[in-house]
Amino acid sequence: MKRPLVRAGAQYPLGALLAEARRNALRTDLGLVRNEAIRADLPAGAVTYQRLSAVEPARSNLVRLTITGTQLNALLERALAVAGGALLTNARGHPLPLDRPPDD
Repeated sequence: MKRPLVRAGAQYPLGALLAEARRNALRTDLGLVRNEAIRADLPAGAVTYQRLSAVEPARSNLVRLTITGTQLNALLERALAVAGGALLTNARGHPLPLDRPPDD
């Protein structure tokens, strides 16, 4: 990799990559990864198993679900919860309109 992928901002560039990788690995419409699951940046240079393991050390199992639109809406409301104005989850694969709470 020419440039590092870091854990910065509400939507980590690294989180976007991981969510997209999950979506592609399972051939699903949507991939999700929580920011707290990402434990390290991915530095520039060779991508190794050791570096990838540092990024997501918990190695959570991937799960593929078939759900209704109502269930998907409830899932996304929880997954894309806003804490202090920052999204807690990266989502890829579907255009997701997000209604943010009004500023005080």
